[in-house]
Amino acid sequence: MRLDQVKWDKVSAVIQEVFAERIRDRKVKNKGMKKYILTSATKKISFSSKTVILHRIQAVTAFGTVKAGDFGGWIEKEENLSHEGEAWIYGNAQVFGDAQIYEDAMIYGRKTKVYGRAKIYGDAQVCNNAQVY
Repeated sequence: MRLDQVKWDKVSAVIQEVFAERIRDRKVKNKGMKKYILTSATKKISFSSKTVILHRIQAVTAFGTVKAGDFGGWIEKEENLSHEGEAWIYGNAQVFGDAQIYEDAMIYGRKTKVYGRAKIYGDAQVCNNAQVY
């Protein structure tokens, strides 16, 4: 192995460790902090012969592409959207029931709905008026 390759391998390993450390630090820093609130804006929807009340969310801290103060979509309860990671519900998308959105998942689209026991996570994106349940 050439000396240049050995040096590059060492530099590459250091860079990877620095990025891994920053990611760990960011997760620890955000752990336990709320990233959004349920606003007083609500709307009722009919679903499976019952009425569900959804609440508009608003970011209270910046993360990913979301800025503090940005309004998001609609959720029934805080259990629908994790406060950890960069998961977010945009626009008029709706999440309710026992559905959970977490890690770095994104939900968007004017008529997009995630409900039932659906779990959306990782880098998943639900969009274009999709319905997942």
